[in-house]
Amino acid sequence: MSEPVADLLSLPARYKAMMTADLERAAKERERISREVAALQARLRRLASDETWLTVALQSLPPLPSAAEHTTAPAPAVDDERGRDGACVERLPRRQPATRGPALRDLVIGELLRQGGLLSSHDVAVVLRRAHPHRRIKEPALRRVLEELVEQSKAQRGRRGSRVFYLAADATARETAV
Repeated sequence: MSEPVADLLSLPARYKAMMTADLERAAKERERISREVAALQARLRRLASDETWLTVALQSLPPLPSAAEHTTAPAPAVDDERGRDGACVERLPRRQPATRGPALRDLVIGELLRQGGLLSSHDVAVVLRRAHPHRRIKEPALRRVLEELVEQSKAQRGRRGSRVFYLAADATARETAV
């Protein structure tokens, strides 16, 4: 009769051991899944950044020529004059004076707001050159404008490796609200 009493006393101890083991397994599983979720979130952020970059790169590509555009256009007329030594000197036609448009700063902040994602200075330059072909966009001036916007808290700067990306301050407020 002593064996059944001993079994009854050891039953709660066995249940406690099984529950402890189950808790340890659940904790390990939770940690493993948390690591997987963190890795997937990092991958999702990388994919979103890559998607933004690819979208900007795709937009910067020139349109494919159609069959009608394969005809050759005549070269622009040039003046032929003689230089001091009698050699022929070609003069290209004069450029039309540039009309003042919106300031580069306004174009840059508008583009950052429109894109809403991370953009490098090169990405911004490509998009602005495409949108404003009549305007000369110089990257050093563009980078200076971007840095001024960062200093004035109208844009934020981020780094990925050696590349620098910019994001409009309003876009960051929208992202944190979502």
